[in-house]
Amino acid sequence: MRDTLFLGHNPVEIIRRARLLADDIEHLVAEGRPSDNDLGTAPILDHWVVVARARPALAGLTTGHPVLRDHRPIITSDPG
Repeated sequence: MRDTLFLGHNPVEIIRRARLLADDIEHLVAEGRPSDNDLGTAPILDHWVVVARARPALAGLTTGHPVLRDHRPIITSDPG
């Protein structure tokens, strides 16, 4: 659990973020797609590229992310 781009090192924070992610996934399953409001306030990933990992991921710069500062390079988390 050393993926500092996503979960970090603090166990309490890892649990909090994992629960938020699970809530988001549950919402998407129930609704079938993000709401217009969710899409309107969603962060943007600019200058993205597909990067080589054990599984495919996107890398790019964030804009409007609720936790990460703007123009920060990130790699998306592994969905599996």
